[in-house]
Amino acid sequence: MKRAIWVVAVLVLLAGYALTNPKADDAAAVKGLEEKWAAAASKNDAAAVGSMLADSITSIGSDGTMRNKAEMLAAMKDRKYESAVEEDIKVSVYGDAAVATGIWRAKGTDQGKSFEEVERFTDTYVKTGGEWKCVASHSSPMKAK
Repeated sequence: MKRAIWVVAVLVLLAGYALTNPKADDAAAVKGLEEKWAAAASKNDAAAVGSMLADSITSIGSDGTMRNKAEMLAAMKDRKYESAVEEDIKVSVYGDAAVATGIWRAKGTDQGKSFEEVERFTDTYVKTGGEWKCVASHSSPMKAK
């Protein structure tokens, strides 16, 4: 009987930990930021995208172009999206750092020229002052499926 009570107590503690695991909460928060980023980008909402980026962010595009925050946001002005989605988002949390990977699919025009992108991305986030900000972003082209 004592053993059964002990097993139940351990299971309750483990279930409580799983429900309150801060690592899982942080992973969900970063995944939510990725989803908001895609939604904001599809609407050309530079202010919303900018709020998710650290001032010191470095972005490397699928063509190898390196941009800082101001350059990233300025480049959004020339883009008009028909569609933009992120898929297969996975987040790994390492204390106050997190890495998000996934697939970005977008169609639209850039400076009046049509484009269709399918890219694999890696975004690195750091949590400071209780808030997650993207500090680095990299994308590589993929073949469309």
